[in-house]
Amino acid sequence: MAGKQPAPTTLSDMNIDQITRCAEQLSITTPCTRASHLPQFTAHRTQRLIDICDHLGCDTYVSPAGAAGYLATDRFVDQTAIALDFANYQPPAYRQFGHDDFVSHLSIIIDKAR
Repeated sequence: MAGKQPAPTTLSDMNIDQITRCAEQLSITTPCTRASHLPQFTAHRTQRLIDICDHLGCDTYVSPAGAAGYLATDRFVDQTAIALDFANYQPPAYRQFGHDDFVSHLSIIIDKAR
């Protein structure tokens, strides 16, 4: 990191700061953009999503599996050349510091804090 960053003043700033720190620790270099830094897109639901993807130059949208229904209803794949994939990540169980049972999505906090 290039110099000390100011302390976050809002919950969203704190979340972004923590996500950024975790990404740095894991050598994740994917660019991130705050929605508040994007133009105001006024279309509804799927068209808004397509507009955002177009603005960012996306060729693939990776959606949470729970959105499959509305994306199908709105015919996402018929409205754009953007490829649609669904995330279905199932984290493998592994030994975690301080826990007998596996707790999904907890290890980054525990392991990096020691």
